[in-house]
Amino acid sequence: SSGIREAMHHLVDHGHRQIAFIAGSPTDMSGDSGDRLAAYQNFLQENNLEIDSRRTAYGRHVYDGGYSAMQELLNNDASFTAVLASNDESALGAMQALEEAGKRVPQDVAIIGFDNRLEAAVHEPGLSSVHVPLFNMGYQALKQLFDHLKEGTEL
Repeated sequence: SSGIREAMHHLVDHGHRQIAFIAGSPTDMSGDSGDRLAAYQNFLQENNLEIDSRRTAYGRHVYDGGYSAMQELLNNDASFTAVLASNDESALGAMQALEEAGKRVPQDVAIIGFDNRLEAAVHEPGLSSVHVPLFNMGYQALKQLFDHLKEGTEL
């Protein structure tokens, strides 16, 4: 994925060499999760950066998953100065876990989230600049609710 490569270039350009990755779901290796994980691993290899499997955790593209993934990364003794999360929701969860662990973003650990849309731009580190598509999420929720009420389908 070009967005992953762009984010990794951004982190390397800012001096980061130990970059952790919060991937999507381990059961989606033929889809977006696998593509983004492969892009991360290929970037490390092509740029002679250390590949350490302890720097990868799965956040399942959700807030709670990103939180758990960051706790796993912090607990497994693999040092890192930056984290690339495969989407914004898991990035926000990761930031919460970092904050609770006494780490400052981006001073101690830089974070880049990646929007759910493949064509989306890469976001700078920092909670205020992480884009979460709240309008789209709300629209989808209302659409599902409307369809449920109209057709009696499962939510």
